[in-house]
Amino acid sequence: MTSSTEAMKDTSLDKGHRVGNFHEYYKFNPPMNRLDVLQKCGILEYIKTTVIKHDTITQIARERDSKRIKLDINEQHVKLDHTLAYCDLGCNEGDLSLALSKEMAEGLQTACSLHCLGLDIDKELIDRARSKKNCQQDTGDESNHPDKISSDVRVEAEFQVCNLNDEADHLTKCREYLDLAGKERFDLTSVFSTTMWIHIHSGDEGLVAFLKRVTSLTNHLLIEPQPSKCYGKVNVRLRKMNRPEEDISLERLRMRNNIEVEIDKLLEEFGFERVVLDAKASTEGHENSRTKWKRNLQMYKRKNME
Repeated sequence: MTSSTEAMKDTSLDKGHRVGNFHEYYKFNPPMNRLDVLQKCGILEYIKTTVIKHDTITQIARERDSKRIKLDINEQHVKLDHTLAYCDLGCNEGDLSLALSKEMAEGLQTACSLHCLGLDIDKELIDRARSKKNCQQDTGDESNHPDKISSDVRVEAEFQVCNLNDEADHLTKCREYLDLAGKERFDLTSVFSTTMWIHIHSGDEGLVAFLKRVTSLTNHLLIEPQPSKCYGKVNVRLRKMNRPEEDISLERLRMRNNIEVEIDKLLEEFGFERVVLDAKASTEGHENSRTKWKRNLQMYKRKNME
């Protein structure tokens, strides 16, 4: 077992199979694969109609209470400059971060700045993400320009190198960004297929600590945990490359035997509840949110939000 920082030293030899930093990831699994699932299961609509709406209403109430403006929250055509903050943890080279930001921006009805922070441990992937962001900002094609969603909406993306297993690094990067955006928490945080890598390199305690940090920093969480069977595939791939294996034993990673249930319990413990978008699916014990690679996309929200 190696720390994620140590593992990055030989990342070219492991080809992403030790830390999850796959350098051609979006070539074989483009953002649309997940966006299609999010659309079909209703999560994308939930984000547009509930996550964004909640931010707008609370922002209006905050401004009204400070006597800066006087507005009826139910007014249909409120025009108010406010900020929506989104964080993508384990963002790779940013394709999905930017694509989901664009989808959210298209759902905005008021003047808004949408701030996206993408964090990943791999500097090369972050450099690629920054290049893509800059290329999109330089293009004159408004259909592909994240800052040209509408005359009232601005989308600003920032990508930073961050070791998510490192509490200080994770908290510092997120809190500094939130301070600049003028927010206490992110409105939405996404964790796409990242939990297993956190778990392998930080153990049960590290995964618990990671999820506690994430929930402390956001109001809504979109999470895609790798199921238990994925853990065994890590060493299969490393063996094929004649690379050192990781300790993924049940003696060390006791939570992995039923990891999705364990994560659900932890999120409940940390004050979050799963958003059920399909009553029938809820009765059957699952939702129509499974990807083609057999992973569930689940939305959670903070209980008793203002």
